[in-house]
Amino acid sequence: MIRKPAGPRRPPKKSPAKASRPRRAPAARTAPRVDTRAAAPERVPPAPELNPRQLRELRARAHSLEPVVQVGHAGVNESVVRAVSGALRDHELIKVRLHQPEDKHAMAQVIAEETRAALCGLVGHTLILYKPRPKPKGVSGVARSSIRRNQPKPRNT
Repeated sequence: MIRKPAGPRRPPKKSPAKASRPRRAPAARTAPRVDTRAAAPERVPPAPELNPRQLRELRARAHSLEPVVQVGHAGVNESVVRAVSGALRDHELIKVRLHQPEDKHAMAQVIAEETRAALCGLVGHTLILYKPRPKPKGVSGVARSSIRRNQPKPRNT
């Protein structure tokens, strides 16, 4: 392969527009934005009230389930509550395994209260929690009527 000999290097051309443009002053620092939605109180539904028959049915449904969350030696902390809340959001009915708790009944009550779930049962070191899924937000009536209006009409052939 033959290479061309390197000639003298020329400096890159500067465009006249860039050279004559004055430098901008650094942007003024503004106060951080405040999320107004965070200031509004959250509407969190309370734990569901279940009768004994519903509790028995939920315990029967949970029999074949494996524990989704395990609470370790550190006990109940914010990360455990978040994990249990996420699992309840995904599964509705879950089992939580407690690792050698000092007071398993108190710990079960704390988890149920923090997640706003119904405590269905406590078998050994495993507790069963139930929280119904939130209903999905549907399309409003106005949007639904505009969807129908914009669809093509069926042709009669």
